[in-house]
Amino acid sequence: MDLQSLVENIPLGIFRITCDPPGKFLLANSEFLEIFGYGSVEDLLAIEMKDLYLNISDWNEFLSDLISRGKVNGVEIQLKEIGGASFWASINARVVEEDQSGEGSWIDGTIEDISARKLGEIRNIAQMENLRQASLTLTASLDLKEVLDTIAQCALDLIPGMRNCHIFLYQSENGSKLIFGTTLWGDGKRNQPFSNPRSDGLTMTVAESGNPILVSDLRSHPLYVGTPDSWTGSIIGLPLKIGDRVVGVLNLSHTQPGALSESDIRMLRLLGDQAAIAIENARLYEAIATEERHLSLVYDIGRELAPSLDSDEILNRAIRLTCQALGGSLGMAFIHLPEENKLRWQKVYQTNHQGSKKINLPVDISMGEGLPGWIGLNCKAVNIADITQDDRYDDIPGWQDGMRSMLGSPIVHGEQLMGVFCLFHHEPAAFSPDHLDLIQAICHQVGVALSNVGRYEQVQHLVEMLEREQERLSNLVERLPVGVVLLNQEYRPVVVNTHGSEILTLFGINDFSTGLNQLGPYSISELIERCDDPHPVEINLDHGPPRTFEIETRALGGEHRHWILMLRDVTLDRHNQSRIQMQDRLATVGQLAAGIAHDFNNIMATILVYSDLLRKDLALNSAGLERLAIIQQQVQRAASLIRQILDFSRQSVMEQSTLDLLPFIKEFDKL
Repeated sequence: MDLQSLVENIPLGIFRITCDPPGKFLLANSEFLEIFGYGSVEDLLAIEMKDLYLNISDWNEFLSDLISRGKVNGVEIQLKEIGGASFWASINARVVEEDQSGEGSWIDGTIEDISARKLGEIRNIAQMENLRQASLTLTASLDLKEVLDTIAQCALDLIPGMRNCHIFLYQSENGSKLIFGTTLWGDGKRNQPFSNPRSDGLTMTVAESGNPILVSDLRSHPLYVGTPDSWTGSIIGLPLKIGDRVVGVLNLSHTQPGALSESDIRMLRLLGDQAAIAIENARLYEAIATEERHLSLVYDIGRELAPSLDSDEILNRAIRLTCQALGGSLGMAFIHLPEENKLRWQKVYQTNHQGSKKINLPVDISMGEGLPGWIGLNCKAVNIADITQDDRYDDIPGWQDGMRSMLGSPIVHGEQLMGVFCLFHHEPAAFSPDHLDLIQAICHQVGVALSNVGRYEQVQHLVEMLEREQERLSNLVERLPVGVVLLNQEYRPVVVNTHGSEILTLFGINDFSTGLNQLGPYSISELIERCDDPHPVEINLDHGPPRTFEIETRALGGEHRHWILMLRDVTLDRHNQSRIQMQDRLATVGQLAAGIAHDFNNIMATILVYSDLLRKDLALNSAGLERLAIIQQQVQRAASLIRQILDFSRQSVMEQSTLDLLPFIKEFDKL
């Protein structure tokens, strides 16, 4: 093969131009002519190289570099065809110096059309920029709905010409579940999903496998066997993953088969990585925000319930706030009656979704009756998606008409069942698992509040008992026969009974607002120092009628020390004691007199006996008899005096008898 044939068969445009003047064409192969759209070399010879450049400045720069360096390689530049259309080309050129034949120097070069590659690079750059912008946009919000809408918009911007984008969130816990997130069509409309995910369809397969699936043609792919004929084009299902965990699926579809390139798929996977992180962050933020709202709700309910000590008011506030916060259509509050083992329907709250109904509360239901009774019997919280399909459902007086979902929890404090809360909604599956946790926390707060009511009632009962005991104690102290004075640390009277006040007044103390300093000759400090002395202190008052008082001091323990003064007026006691002592002395004298009287009586009896014997003596003359009669008379008189002494000493036997007053009168007459 000669050189000419080799040049013609090379798949590159080959040209030769002059150096001086620069740019005159000397030759070009057919590939060169085809690139620029010229029919023959003669047509090309009529122009210069600079005429093929889109910008003349690019030609000048190219020529300057070539002349100065001698050669250039891989210069990418925009050129134009004969019709004026621009394209990208890569040029290699070198300067050929004058040879031995004496011919002048020229420029040889090759040119390659790189428009397709360049456009791909430009598209990749644009996609990367879109991806960068998408990454920035995805981090601008933590609202899950906004994040999903942004992901869908970024996906359509990243791959122009797509028909629509669908995003589904995926939950693998407690059974695989796809939740519709958002959809966006190429015309900007946001409608419901094109179709619900099939259990064996593309979306569920991608979610469960964690691998992307590209369907180049819906009409021939196994996943779309039996689908409607209108389902045409291509689609890709992309898992949105955090590590190995799938958080969602992104579906992009096109009206034409095979519309997605490897580069598009690569960009989508990069977007998917960013989208998964954004979704996870939004979910975490939503979970934190939900938890914050729940904590705020529990706090608000606790704050609302704390001031109230009425169980009806507590239930009314709690069921109203809970219904409003969780969007319940109907709320019921039950109180447990342990004595009867029943639940009493105490309070109800209904929103506008529930018609206005009247019922006379309270209504009692048995433990185990209906869903509230089951909750109370088993002390378990429930979240029922559809109560009409639950065997435990038992309509209570028609109030649950139209209700579908239910949230219920026992009100428990410690191990004691205090009641039941039930929330109903007219839509099925209206309550989330978070709501179940929340209502249990609320019921715990209600349980604490109801327990506080019980404790308060117990405390009130104890306070009333204490007040009654205090009143009885005060009455007892008031009625004590002694004066009682309670002194604080400053010796100021805190409690003074009436008797104590009267005694203090006798000591000249009328003002009890200040501390006591003195009681008679003793200071209060001296009296307190003798608080352990079992013997009382005796104080005599000399001014006015003489009076005598006894004072005892006792200390009371505790955090703050107090003292009790017991004041006793013993004036009458002392007087009675003196009388008793006098009586004792008189009794002693009487006893002595009785003893002496007995002795004298014995002597008188002897004298009387011998005098009687002398009277019978015949030798006794009349003068002796007269004297003996006088002796006997005096003996009788002495016996009478002895009897009087015995009467004084109460030793004689008291008998009623007739008294002859004549002898006494004669005696008085002699006096």
